[in-house]
Amino acid sequence: MRSTDALRKLAGTSWRRRWLALEAGALLLAAKAMIHTLPFRRWKAAVGPVGDADGHEPRDARSGGDREVLARELAAIVRMAAATLPVELLCLPQALAARWMLRRRGLATRLHVGAKRDGDAAEVQLHAWLEYDGIVLTGRRSAGTFTEFVPGASVDLRKCRGEARQSSLGT
Repeated sequence: MRSTDALRKLAGTSWRRRWLALEAGALLLAAKAMIHTLPFRRWKAAVGPVGDADGHEPRDARSGGDREVLARELAAIVRMAAATLPVELLCLPQALAARWMLRRRGLATRLHVGAKRDGDAAEVQLHAWLEYDGIVLTGRRSAGTFTEFVPGASVDLRKCRGEARQSSLGT
């Protein structure tokens, strides 16, 4: 989605969705700044566990189906905000922003990080995606083509940003 299309779509929506888009934009920029400026050991607590659920129990009074609708809506808003902002916001910032928005609303998510080789080349591509209750919310287009790191493994998520320009990690 081009930035102008996303802005037009946002202009015709409710104030609630506009505020959510503003929140998503701020969190996307915060995630990108964190990834690019701080060493991983300094920000891994903000990320939460990789591969395992983040341990937040649903505190939202909504039914399970309503929580799923909310999770999908927030992820769509994060993706739209990422397409609107004038900086490159690929898989990891999107997954983090969506995770933080959902966590703030009491919904537990799983952050996944995977890798794959690029053909015969020695180049390894990294990808991050976010799930809620088994539903891939961000990074879904190529999540299935990556081999996921096992939970508890030592993963340096900073490397997700380096490979992004050479692959389709922005999905």
